[in-house]
Amino acid sequence: MRNNQKKITALLITAVLCLCLVSCAKGTSDNANTTSNTVTEQESVVIEEPTTISQDEGPNSDSSENAQAATKLTENAASKPEYSTTTKGSNKPSVQATTKPTTTESTTKASNTCTITIDCSSILDNKDDLKPGHEEFVPGSGYILKNYEIKVNSGQTVYDILNQACKSNGIILTTKSSPYGIYVVGINNLDEFDCGKSSGWKYKVNGTDANRGCSNYKLNGGESIVFYYTVTG
Repeated sequence: MRNNQKKITALLITAVLCLCLVSCAKGTSDNANTTSNTVTEQESVVIEEPTTISQDEGPNSDSSENAQAATKLTENAASKPEYSTTTKGSNKPSVQATTKPTTTESTTKASNTCTITIDCSSILDNKDDLKPGHEEFVPGSGYILKNYEIKVNSGQTVYDILNQACKSNGIILTTKSSPYGIYVVGINNLDEFDCGKSSGWKYKVNGTDANRGCSNYKLNGGESIVFYYTVTG
């Protein structure tokens, strides 16, 4: 009888221990599940956090570093100068030529033309010596023609330019032949000896008295020609 009681007692103790073990195992499993659920919830919270990084986050944050790097790249891209280029596919700025053409419009114009002036101002101070009836041919300014620009063709002479200028402006030109070429006797009805025995016409080219007949003086273009009436020879 006692042996049976001992067996029953041992069985009860064993059953209690098993129940304890099962209860402990169940508690451990519940704790593990709770921990797992907590971690999962935390991870989901982290995943759901906005990707925008605050400037207050620490320098050790990888997301902050990535955001700062992206910001720098954006700033650098915005600050790069825009290049103007004429070559397709080239990233070098186009360079405009700074060398101006050596032949400008004014230079070309000057080399193809010349100016001619017909000056009789010396008569204004010597009208007492002027033949009667010739006063009307002397302009008040003393200039029959002043700085008249005319085109110079290849091979033309001073006489050619004078003749062309007089025809274009309705000025009477009187000439005669001489051993030195064509001689200008009178311009605008003011002839030699009309204002004294030493009076007559002479001419200059670029401010210098010419040493040849006007029909023998060839022009290159760009010259300044002055025919002037002298009363002193």
